[in-house]
Amino acid sequence: MPYHYLLLHPNIPKPLHGMPPRELLSHSWWNQTKAIAKAKFNACWSCGVSPSKAKFRKWLEAHECYSIDFNMGQVAYTGTAALCHGCHQFIHDGRLLILLEKGEIKEGYYLSVLAHGNSLLKDWLGIKTPFIKRPFQANEPFCYHPEWSTVTKFKPLEWKFNANLPEAQWEDYQR
Repeated sequence: MPYHYLLLHPNIPKPLHGMPPRELLSHSWWNQTKAIAKAKFNACWSCGVSPSKAKFRKWLEAHECYSIDFNMGQVAYTGTAALCHGCHQFIHDGRLLILLEKGEIKEGYYLSVLAHGNSLLKDWLGIKTPFIKRPFQANEPFCYHPEWSTVTKFKPLEWKFNANLPEAQWEDYQR
């Protein structure tokens, strides 16, 4: 602990939006799953902050994790992690950018969330670049980048993209 690699969780492919396990299974299942994840460490699984010391909100949020094969169009639910609001929003940076563009969040908040995640990842990965995720643009999943295969600190991750193979088309994804 902490599991910084969670910050690199890619966005869910659009064909599967609105299809999370919490929507497909019962509310009691989701409430129990969230409670178990939050009680496991009583801290953010990614950055390790306790809820009382978190920057944005003083509680933990639940994030559904998936194994994704972007070439085959396969997505599988693998579990739920408890995250502070900053780490959770960093993962969902695409949604955050949309909210910024709509004027629903302030630029300072947006930049603060990106700085939080980028700082954690740069330190952990030992990358000297100013950004892992760049502000004011859509960011591709980290597994699309050449650095993916050279980082030795990763535990085996289940997010796959091979640039030598075609990416699955939207209609190829299985629900």
